[in-house]
Amino acid sequence: KEGGHEVVGTGLTRVKKGGLVSLDLEDEQAIKRLLSSEKPDIVVHAAAERRPEECDANPDKTKRINVDATAAVAAAAHQNKAWLVYVSTEYVFDGERPPYAEGDAKNPPNLYGKTKSEGEEAAAQATGGDCAVLRVPVLYGPLEKIAESSVTALAKLVFPRTKEGTKAD
Repeated sequence: KEGGHEVVGTGLTRVKKGGLVSLDLEDEQAIKRLLSSEKPDIVVHAAAERRPEECDANPDKTKRINVDATAAVAAAAHQNKAWLVYVSTEYVFDGERPPYAEGDAKNPPNLYGKTKSEGEEAAAQATGGDCAVLRVPVLYGPLEKIAESSVTALAKLVFPRTKEGTKAD
């Protein structure tokens, strides 16, 4: 609790790090149960399969996480009268004609972008459009490996002697 708000974080593989509630996004009933019991005012849905090689190797799982789970989270949020904030990506655009405006035509360059675009549509449909979509260019947060983020993965190219665990100033 902070500032009069209680925040409940969820995770699956990182739940052991503490402070998170276990939630399998491929289990629609678990999503419904959690949101029904917690009764949130706001739901921030930031989970996604975003690793290009994993998306390509497992397109069905990528769709289940990025599209189907988003639809389930959005529907459960809407049913429980919680406002949804869906974290999407700039990869819904191909990068050919930036800068982009909210209503510009999407043209995802890869499966990740395609499924995030479909996730945006699923969120809007499930909430009747009463949600926010954030198309962020960089996702942030704790990493288990430097290669997890396309931004931090660049560090190895820019700083070839950078080793895991090295602090950058």
